[in-house]
Amino acid sequence: MISTLRQYWHAQPFLPFTIHLANGKLLAVPHPDFFFMSAKGGQIFVTEENDEVHVLNPLVIVSISRSQAPAPAEG
Repeated sequence: MISTLRQYWHAQPFLPFTIHLANGKLLAVPHPDFFFMSAKGGQIFVTEENDEVHVLNPLVIVSISRSQAPAPAEG
């Protein structure tokens, strides 16, 4: 799961993805700036557009889904 998250995070072009948690919550990652992972993947950080930050243990991640369309270009 950690390697998949890292691949999605660094994909070019970036495709938004959603992290599905064990408690049923979904965390959207619309842009790479909304996601960060520690070097070994022991902690994962997801920021929402309202600046709420979620610090996750990777063990609570059930799955990851990916959007099919590329993220809109900045500018």
